[in-house]
Amino acid sequence: MKSLAHPLLQGPPLEERTYQRNVAAACLRESTLAVLPTGLGKTVIALQVMLERLEMGRVLMMAPTRPLAEQHADFLARSLDVQVELLTGSVSPAKREPLWQAAQVVVATPQVVEKDLIRGAVKLADFALVVFDEAHRAVGNYAYVFIAERYDETARQPLVLGMTASPGSTRAAVVEVCTNLRITAIEKRDDGDPDVAPYIQPVQTRWVKVPLPASAARIRKDLRKLQDRLCGQLHLAGLLTRPRKVSTTMLLEAGRKLQARLRAAGRDVPRQIYNLISVQAMALKVAHALLTVETQGPTQFLDYAARMRKSSKSRATKWLLQKPEWKQAVIDAARSSDEHPKLERLDELVAQELAAGAERIIVFAEIRNTASLIVERLSKLPAARPVRFVGQGSREGDPGMTQKVQKATLEQFRAGDYNILVATSVGEEGLDIPATEAVIFYEPVPSAIRLIQRRGRTGRDRPGKVYVLITTDTRDEAAYWSSRSKEMQMQSLFGGGRMEIKLPSRAELGGESPGGDAPPVARGQTRLEDAPRAPLQSDATAEATPAAEEVRLQVDHREFPSGVARELAQRGVTVAPTQLPVGDYLIDGRVGVERKTGADFVGSMLDGSLFRQVKALKQQFRRPLLILEGDDLYTARRVEPKAIRGALASITGDFGVPILPSADTAETADLLMALLERSRREPGPAQLRPAAGELSPEEQQRHILEGLPGVSAVLAQRLLHHFRSVAAIFAADAEVLRAVEGIGALKAAAIRDAIERKWEP
Repeated sequence: MKSLAHPLLQGPPLEERTYQRNVAAACLRESTLAVLPTGLGKTVIALQVMLERLEMGRVLMMAPTRPLAEQHADFLARSLDVQVELLTGSVSPAKREPLWQAAQVVVATPQVVEKDLIRGAVKLADFALVVFDEAHRAVGNYAYVFIAERYDETARQPLVLGMTASPGSTRAAVVEVCTNLRITAIEKRDDGDPDVAPYIQPVQTRWVKVPLPASAARIRKDLRKLQDRLCGQLHLAGLLTRPRKVSTTMLLEAGRKLQARLRAAGRDVPRQIYNLISVQAMALKVAHALLTVETQGPTQFLDYAARMRKSSKSRATKWLLQKPEWKQAVIDAARSSDEHPKLERLDELVAQELAAGAERIIVFAEIRNTASLIVERLSKLPAARPVRFVGQGSREGDPGMTQKVQKATLEQFRAGDYNILVATSVGEEGLDIPATEAVIFYEPVPSAIRLIQRRGRTGRDRPGKVYVLITTDTRDEAAYWSSRSKEMQMQSLFGGGRMEIKLPSRAELGGESPGGDAPPVARGQTRLEDAPRAPLQSDATAEATPAAEEVRLQVDHREFPSGVARELAQRGVTVAPTQLPVGDYLIDGRVGVERKTGADFVGSMLDGSLFRQVKALKQQFRRPLLILEGDDLYTARRVEPKAIRGALASITGDFGVPILPSADTAETADLLMALLERSRREPGPAQLRPAAGELSPEEQQRHILEGLPGVSAVLAQRLLHHFRSVAAIFAADAEVLRAVEGIGALKAAAIRDAIERKWEP
């Protein structure tokens, strides 16, 4: 076996594979998306690209989950003789900053990178390579999109490597991913390529069909009758093109049409629209129930119905539970003793594979309850040692698996303690699950990406088998044909193995070249040795450019998911995440901003917190502001427009808090930028609270105390109630202060220190 050789390599030798070397060479020519099935060593390709780019700068590699990031970091730390650091949410922001500076290779989750970019803790200018694993996620508002944009704007000589088993089944989907990542070429390999063939084993796929049991057919009949009635109402309202045989996609589109009608109705929404929203929600729930009955069986449907009954808060759920067809379906399921025939066939397939000498088998199941049932069944088979493998998220009655338990489970599977891994979708993407002799789909998946990822778990070192269980005349068959069609579409996109993507210009993307033109990309390169090694811009050159004055804004950390912080960062603002006791954005000591979407505003009205928040904002800041974002104020919830208008009038009229309308997160960021600019133009130190003349004597006393460390408006009132005057509070020692509820030893000491410390200007 020929091994990879490079001065920066260390640890156990890595096999040099022709296709990996060819793909790596292509990826060094220009920003490239490497498309290879699971198990063909995309990480080794990334390693070879890193070896060349490390001579030119630092490297950042990202993976969408912490376990996958840990896996990459472990591999790179073993293989590279450079400092490799892993940065995930488990590392505090304060500890991450020095690690960003010290590491030559950083492996991180995209959420951490996005947050650190927004708060200015990291600059991507000197990174010579950024690797996006599972690059097909780079759509919509996913963090990859923002990171790629910032890298393209700031890096002196950017190179992007995206890695995925499937970027999408349509040209539009593929182009979207590539555009978002600033990728200009795609390099694809699969088992049909001559340079791959020597390294893979054949995989035999078998479709195993089973009939729908009679009890499930009866339940399906009840549910279909209900579904036809609900869809008929939506059809009559012009929301569906037909009343029967309606897909989930069609129901979701009906929901979008309803939201458009809500917005168009403005403040006076007809009751019929709200009723149709409930009908559409019921139809979606029935669609899921039908899918569960057909593909999983009566037992799983009964579990689904029980969960709905426990969480029957929404109007749609309450209505659905009262429908006679739904009640009859639940009765039929409770009476049923039939198991889904898939379970028996699964037993047979597993027993057959174990008897043939299979050391490891993976069974994929969509639903956790089904995975548990499968483990229970298979554990009764001779020589079968099954274990369940699920995600971290909690479900009702199921806490999920921690990352530590996930890692330990995979190690035990690798060591042979378990020989059957029963996994939900968490086992599909990226994780270093050992190769297996057989993969069994308990149900087909409609996604080509998931099909390819699952199938890639077998056929690596030895021939593999894939079994797909299908219930005839059900949605299983539709899912099977959907994934097959999408996979064939994807194959047709990459007939020649390489695809050039024409990206919009920098001007069209809204960016400009960072500090001059980069050296031209070398074309026609076919060997790693030919990779361009143009030096990065020197630090001296970079420092010669005058730096713009930094603009900082304190933002409550709970606002980060909103997207406003990202918009601010794109406008050059350094966002400082903090925990603000009042408001969401601190322009300065005088101006505090609370941001609410229409849904937030109405939700705060309903839970009674709206006026408390507005009052606190008014008390804390001399110039409080409320930004009301979006166009769904009157449509987000079923609240009378008159009540909403009354709340708006009270905020401006009674509390004197101005309300600024905003269309979206981008306009909110623009408003905040305008407020920042006005704040910077006003001379003099910022006042921390309103001028004394604007407050009553009681408010003046509270505001004096709220300037002390850790003293909130509530605690200020407690202090005044206990001591009766500000003078008495200032005279009390730390021990006496501790008599007040909410003041411990540390807070009392901090208060005394603030009172007694000498002023040193």
